[in-house]
Amino acid sequence: MGHGPKDDNEIIVLGRSVRWARDCVEIEADPKHAMIIKKEMNIGVESKGLTAPASRDDNAEWDEVPELSKSDAKWYRGVAARANYLGLDRPDLQYAVKEACRGMVRPTERDLAKVKRIARYLQTAPRLILRSGGHEGEPDEIRAYVDSDWAGCKVTRKSTSGGLLVVAGMVVKSWSSTQGSVATSSGEAEYYSLARGSAEALGLAAALKDLGWELFPRVMVDSSAAKAVAGRLGLGRTRHIEVRFLWLQEAVRRRRLAVEKVRGDLNPADVLTKPKACNDFVDLLEGVNIRILVQ
Repeated sequence: MGHGPKDDNEIIVLGRSVRWARDCVEIEADPKHAMIIKKEMNIGVESKGLTAPASRDDNAEWDEVPELSKSDAKWYRGVAARANYLGLDRPDLQYAVKEACRGMVRPTERDLAKVKRIARYLQTAPRLILRSGGHEGEPDEIRAYVDSDWAGCKVTRKSTSGGLLVVAGMVVKSWSSTQGSVATSSGEAEYYSLARGSAEALGLAAALKDLGWELFPRVMVDSSAAKAVAGRLGLGRTRHIEVRFLWLQEAVRRRRLAVEKVRGDLNPADVLTKPKACNDFVDLLEGVNIRILVQ
């Protein structure tokens, strides 16, 4: 694949389309997954779509929510798993899919409503394209964007960590995950997210080094408190932070990575930590060369 006269302009890898465009490389998820999810949820061509794949109401406490039958629960797990696979290539879906998959063990009507909302969002935004920054030059750094939503789950009061890894202007990995520890402050939740993003960036740097590329990890966070904790040694006054996350301070001190500040309204990782609408996705993800096609 390339720009030569005998090169291919597009190849298919595990169902994903990889295209050599005039000014960049483009990657798009297999469209069949979105179509199957909509079909399973009875979303037809004339069905009304939604502009957001998740809602704040999804995390509210529901009293006596009926569980799905065994057959319906099995069907639900299949649809949710397919949405989870599609989310690997779609950062706009990952928070919503993560919330839906939390009900995999004993799915309820509430969990079913979450997946149906995802299907209706796919009716509005059926495609997303990951783009590189261009063809010219070798990358010299890995840029990781991280964010968190403190106590976002109204049931467990756990926070969500979100992040993206960007190489050569293209998002190569993104995640949205519920934190295992209950953070007692916004700064603590942000620091846990920063530690997760730093570990992901260092892991990618090690893998690329084996391939002959030495890229320096640079982690971008919008929390001054989390950045301050990472830049010193010890807990200081934040004694409630779990000690197992303090490895990051040593990594920063040894210059294995750098932690830098990014404005909150420009942090693309924000879409991975809380419910957002399509307009928010377009505005925040455009900075990391992600294009959402809206119908």
